[in-house]
Amino acid sequence: MELAECIMDSIDDAMKNYTESEEYRTEKTEINNMLSEFRSGLNPEQQIKFNKIIDAINTSDGTFASKAYVTGVVNGIALRQKTL
Repeated sequence: MELAECIMDSIDDAMKNYTESEEYRTEKTEINNMLSEFRSGLNPEQQIKFNKIIDAINTSDGTFASKAYVTGVVNGIALRQKTL
């Protein structure tokens, strides 16, 4: 298994405290409520397009976050090795 894969396997554990926090759950609920309210004003065709846009944004943001996490861990390891 490559280093990046090992790091990605650890992201859920590393972020568990945050994703289970009241702050995170409240934020997700508020966002979902806004999306639902907006979506309810759309016709079925617009809802499908809107869902595709939201899915694309989520995918892009998830990819960015994953790459940033891996880069941060790798840079942290490199920095630690330099200071030892």
